[in-house]
Amino acid sequence: MDRVSVFRDAHEFLGRLVAEGALHGLRIDHVDGMADPQRYCRRLNAFAAALAPRDTAGRRWRPYIVVEKILGDGERLPATWPVSGTTGYDYLALANAVFVDADGHAQLARHWRRFTASEASLESEIDRCRRLVIDRSLASELTYLVDWLQAIAEASWYTRDFTRKGLRDALTEFVAAFPVYRTYVTERGIGDADQRVIERALRHARRRWTGADTAVLDFIASLLTLDIARERPEHFSASRDAILRFVTRFQQYTGAITAKAIEDTLFYRVAPLASANEVGADPRRPSLSVEAFHNSAAERLAQWPNTMLASETHDTKRAEDIRARLNVLSEFPDEWARRVARWHAINAAYRTTLDGTPAPSLADEHLVYQTTLGAWPVTGRPHGDALAEFRERIVAYALKAAREAKVATSWTTPSDAYERALADFVTRLLSSDVPNRFLDGMARFAPEFTRLGAINSLAQLVLKATQPGVPDFYQGSEFWDMSLVDPDNRRPVDFAARRGALADLGGGGFGVARRRWREGWVKLWLTRRLLALRTRFPDLFRTGSYHPLAVDDTVRNHVIAYARRHEDIEIVVLVCRLTRRMPAPPPGSLWSGSGFGEAAVRGARSGRLIDALSDAAVDACERGIVLDRALAELPVAVLCAER
Repeated sequence: MDRVSVFRDAHEFLGRLVAEGALHGLRIDHVDGMADPQRYCRRLNAFAAALAPRDTAGRRWRPYIVVEKILGDGERLPATWPVSGTTGYDYLALANAVFVDADGHAQLARHWRRFTASEASLESEIDRCRRLVIDRSLASELTYLVDWLQAIAEASWYTRDFTRKGLRDALTEFVAAFPVYRTYVTERGIGDADQRVIERALRHARRRWTGADTAVLDFIASLLTLDIARERPEHFSASRDAILRFVTRFQQYTGAITAKAIEDTLFYRVAPLASANEVGADPRRPSLSVEAFHNSAAERLAQWPNTMLASETHDTKRAEDIRARLNVLSEFPDEWARRVARWHAINAAYRTTLDGTPAPSLADEHLVYQTTLGAWPVTGRPHGDALAEFRERIVAYALKAAREAKVATSWTTPSDAYERALADFVTRLLSSDVPNRFLDGMARFAPEFTRLGAINSLAQLVLKATQPGVPDFYQGSEFWDMSLVDPDNRRPVDFAARRGALADLGGGGFGVARRRWREGWVKLWLTRRLLALRTRFPDLFRTGSYHPLAVDDTVRNHVIAYARRHEDIEIVVLVCRLTRRMPAPPPGSLWSGSGFGEAAVRGARSGRLIDALSDAAVDACERGIVLDRALAELPVAVLCAER
């Protein structure tokens, strides 16, 4: 793609669509796989801008380009890239983590280790997964890198004594220690952020190095940072092209290693709370405070105000509503552990033993229970054909998850015996041919999680539509989406049902939407209202300021409150979180509409406010917005001045 002729040919059809005005934005997947993402983005930006049609004032459209860039711990999207932001995995991780109770997750992790008899730390599992991918999945790519590295080393008297094995071992340590997907060093030089990343990887590699000395690690670091141009100018001059080629390929390699080791291996091996194992998330930081969430919003508004906000994509491990429901487990850690132990006991007859180990493994069994709960139909226990379809989907997911975990089976070396045992286990779990205590127990256990998960789903929907950035809606998520990883999330969407629901809701169907919440109508209603609000106040959402609001101490951990302001326009956003201890509503209802007492939110402008979602009127008085009044209809509210 660095070759102009290749770029031109690959983008010819895309260019025609831009010129016709058929495309208003470009979403670039896997940008880290390119040799020089910054150069590609600049070329794409200029290409699209030159072809775009002019508006009525004769101005050309400025391309809206977002890139699929997974940001690691403390990492930022390079400010030199001419794009509008990322495709939103960074936001997805934040918006999911804010609904995870930190103490509850810690308890879930302890329960998971006890159930699976796992004594390994998360860091050691990460390291093990990285080395597994290096040794098995991408070993040939490492060999190419070692070939180039050896040729570079042999070009200098100072480094020619490094053995091939020593170079390979050192390179493996460097890759295993890499803290982010990749760096972006080119012939243009290295930025401060990339310098810190490589220094951090070097420190970690040194701690794990068992060789005679660390000179070989220092040599590799000098190449990756281009410090060799200063330290050994004659060596750099003689090997410049080879060094730049090595650095480029190394950067492409670390991105692939991280994706396959973390997203496609670790996330299926270590899953005390499966919803925290998502693309873009850091398993070491599964939860987020409300204050940190506000800070991230302010930073996003200042640096990338038009970045995309995702809650689900074609590549997420599970749909947004499954994650929202599973997050509730962090509020029930002990009860969940007891339930899992009970299911493990009553399902003993469904398990088998292969070579002295249980099949399925304890980790796979635990993930099956979470997946069944997460994907359980909102409308209740499935029967007949619906149960058969549900069972087929869970079996397919369990087999894919086991292969991704690469423990008892894998894509490259599948174990037919293990996969048969796993499929049989899930099939018997979800069969109604005989009395089934597991199905009976899940049918009793799931309803409260269904309700609380729906509350989380509405909250994350309102956040996505009102936070700084551009909200993205994945196809099919207009109703409750209980899809699993691909290909489950690529099934045909029933758009006719959605059109029919919108027609039935009409302009004043809030009451109907709330009553039919199990069918997803309330989510569809909110989506429609939120998009209408964005259409009504485009400048507010595009450039409006962001103001966290003070919540009374008694409930501050259970409400996210903020205002968006632009000139004389203000909206106040209120969403609930961690609602397990809120009063239960009448049977069949979603929300109780009480439980906050006299607690209020302060900092909004005074006056009469109208909820853009329910049309209810609320007064913002001297003591603030009383939560029991503002949230009487729904666990979310978006309040606008009456005028």
